[in-house]
Amino acid sequence: MSDAPTQVTEAITSESPAVNGDEDDGDRTGELPVVIDTASDDLDELALTRLHDSIQTEELRHTIQISATEEPAFQSQVVWADDERPFDDTIDDLPAGGISIDTSAATEIIPIDHEPPTPSSGSPTIAAAAAIEEPTALMNPQLTVTSFIGIVAAVVTLIALTADILSITTSAGAEFADVANAVGFRTGTWHLDNLGSNLIAIGLLGALGLAVGAVGTIIGRPWGPGLVGGSGLSVLGTTALTIGLVEFPVRAAQNFAASASGEFTIDITRDLGYWALFAAAGVGLIAFFASMNDLLVDRQAGLNPYIHALGALAVVIAAVAPLVPIANSSWSVNWLLNSVEGWPNELMIGRLVQLGALAVGGLLGFLSVRPTGLALAFGAVFPAAMLTMSTWLGLGTLSIAPGYRNPGGVAGTTTNLLVGASIGSVVVLAVAIAMAWDSHHRE
Repeated sequence: MSDAPTQVTEAITSESPAVNGDEDDGDRTGELPVVIDTASDDLDELALTRLHDSIQTEELRHTIQISATEEPAFQSQVVWADDERPFDDTIDDLPAGGISIDTSAATEIIPIDHEPPTPSSGSPTIAAAAAIEEPTALMNPQLTVTSFIGIVAAVVTLIALTADILSITTSAGAEFADVANAVGFRTGTWHLDNLGSNLIAIGLLGALGLAVGAVGTIIGRPWGPGLVGGSGLSVLGTTALTIGLVEFPVRAAQNFAASASGEFTIDITRDLGYWALFAAAGVGLIAFFASMNDLLVDRQAGLNPYIHALGALAVVIAAVAPLVPIANSSWSVNWLLNSVEGWPNELMIGRLVQLGALAVGGLLGFLSVRPTGLALAFGAVFPAAMLTMSTWLGLGTLSIAPGYRNPGGVAGTTTNLLVGASIGSVVVLAVAIAMAWDSHHRE
């Protein structure tokens, strides 16, 4: 140990105040007042502090010297810095049993009441780490209500497109051939293409849209539910018009039975395909309403409103064009039952359903100005436009335009107004889809 002094005596400087001879000696107590010099006191404290540091330095140096002269660690007895201070369990510096560690406190999970701060996009490092932790763009495949209904509607539509719709047989002989030709009566089995040569192709477009939209919905694409809803409206319109067209051969058989005289029978059978048309129309309507929930919750960035407004205008014109009367006909023919046009009531209702589905799908789809709405418009408008173009180009033996025909017109023909509106709606669809694609990739 060092021989440095271990006791310090604090010097106190005092001064006696001047004593005036006039003061009363009786007030004095015999004690001199002491005045502490603060400056001298600070110096004494500084000296004490340095002395204490010097003592600790000497002890540390002594300890280092002892450790250096002994054997390597863990091979000799532990030597205390102070040789005169033996190891004693009674000394309170270190408990005899060692330092106990509370493992429960060490493993205790401390709850956090607040959420961790959101990484700032301004920092490249933090932004990169956040990008790594973000989920992938493709969500986990999940079967939703909309996708399930889309799959069911696609299957039912395929059944309606391929199954027998109507069968008519008779026991009447060849002697009734003239009467049959006069009223347009014939026997046989009807499929969809017997009622309209382009109906199967348009029906397949609707079924394909339902299937693709269902898959898109399962993998989380925003256009998936919209395509399901729009294709459902397309299937609704196509099947409603087909149900009305079925009444033409049925009415011809009824006219033949009323005109011909003699002993014969006529059997009219509505087969599986006929009832599948009703089922497809119903499921298509349900698919549209199911997609409305996805359309309302679509919060993606809005698309170009001017292009979509132009598309909505083109769709309205395309839906109204088949209602325009020609050849001195009247507007009232479009909604009066048993009109002078000779349309079956089912056909009149079916054509209005088809044009209404086209208008609803196009307007809601375009005016929503969202990816889901754009897909809705595409599913409803594109098949109807293809129906118009195939009729205008004369593809097939008897192509059917949307709404069957105009009042006063001829089946298998269309008007320039409908053709122009259909082409315009397709062009606007193409432009809107291209702009939406470009906007998505720029983001």
